[in-house]
Amino acid sequence: MENEDKVIHKSQFPYRLGFGILFGLLGWLVPYLGVNSTLLPAKIQQIAPTQKVQIVALLATIAMVVATIANIIEGALSDRTVSRWGNEIPGFFSVC
Repeated sequence: MENEDKVIHKSQFPYRLGFGILFGLLGWLVPYLGVNSTLLPAKIQQIAPTQKVQIVALLATIAMVVATIANIIEGALSDRTVSRWGNEIPGFFSVC
């Protein structure tokens, strides 16, 4: 009888949170990729039409290197941060 009273509830996947993160990501990623893939090459075409491909490739490479270094530094700072609000909260607000 005691075993029947102990019911184990399986945790459910947080669908609302998942969809919120998905739509939030799409909300900034789609405009960013649109600008990055159409307007930037068009502007470079006006500035230097003969070197458009090289300049776009150079800018993309620089952006990837900077993003990699920034992610490593932010991750290290986030891991070392200890505050009264917890470990991740100050880093989250500093990025925003």
